[in-house]
Amino acid sequence: MKISPKTLFLIDGAGALLTALLVGVVLPRLTEVGIPNENLHLLSLAGLGLAFYSFSCHFWVRKQASIALAFVAWANTAYCGVTVALLYMFAQSLSALAWVYFVGELVIVGALVYVEFKTAQAHHLK
Repeated sequence: MKISPKTLFLIDGAGALLTALLVGVVLPRLTEVGIPNENLHLLSLAGLGLAFYSFSCHFWVRKQASIALAFVAWANTAYCGVTVALLYMFAQSLSALAWVYFVGELVIVGALVYVEFKTAQAHHLK
């Protein structure tokens, strides 16, 4: 199945917006997850930034879409790296809900990153 960069930008933006909402609003209010709220809010801001960039690319990027998509993939990779670092730093205090949420998010974002890099590479070669 081939997905266009334009569609991937939309998927990425929607996912980043959902992440920002869940990490910045829902998790801090739902329960004690074991990561300080300040860190959750920073992850949420990163999600908002990625959502803004991805939605902007969806609507305005026509040429060089492969470069913009590769940038999104690298940004998502960095987000995953920060998330893994936080999981490591707060491993002893993380709730089961936090483990389930963040490991699930890492799997989903990791799969998206794979598709984004493959699509960027395919469109760059055209």
